[in-house]
Amino acid sequence: MPGIVFKVLVAAIILAALIAIFYQSFAYLFYPVKDLQAEIEKGFELAKANEGKIVESELFVAKAVQVLNTKNFEDSSTLAVFECTDFELCCKDTEECSLGLSFNTERKTLSVEKDSAVSPYYRCLYDRRLFVCKAFFGIKPAQAEISSVKAEKTLKLEQSSQLLIEFKYSNIGELDAFEELTARVQVFDKEDNNPLKQALFETEKAIPKIKAGEEKSSSIIAEFSRAGSFDVKIEI
Repeated sequence: MPGIVFKVLVAAIILAALIAIFYQSFAYLFYPVKDLQAEIEKGFELAKANEGKIVESELFVAKAVQVLNTKNFEDSSTLAVFECTDFELCCKDTEECSLGLSFNTERKTLSVEKDSAVSPYYRCLYDRRLFVCKAFFGIKPAQAEISSVKAEKTLKLEQSSQLLIEFKYSNIGELDAFEELTARVQVFDKEDNNPLKQALFETEKAIPKIKAGEEKSSSIIAEFSRAGSFDVKIEI
């Protein structure tokens, strides 16, 4: 009996491996074919409208053979970058590539070597009057976001002139964040209904890098010379 169970287990493992190989090799047969350049253009536009956030796309097939350059997506207000986040899907700076996609850092090109099922991720950051937009191919990149904020909404100066702001942040991406992050903290007068109101307190704080799926805590103290009711806004 143990021998039969072992054989069944081995057969199941082999079958699962064959299914995985079949899926990787022929996944492009089951998804719609789309124009890769047009899809990246749409992805960048959505990412600009959701600045700083990851925009996901549905799985589609990029047909071989084609070569795209980041210049195809750049203008006076946009800088484009291609990134590979899964080296089982794409090659980077190699002479020969047996995978579906090939990236050349020096030439800033993306080559579709063979029909490939892809679902790019996009993110744009606005910096000095310029959008820096990235298209990620493979695993979902790191994406830090604020998960909770705790702060007193009302401050009485006879008790304290400091407002303690505590917050938690998490990485909802599938890759670790390898760089230190920056949290931007703003405090507004809750009674001011002007949509263009200025922050009463504003600062930036460096916070530690964070692994995929991890959550961390941080805090900051805002100094005030007036009492009142406040709203707190934090962005990463």
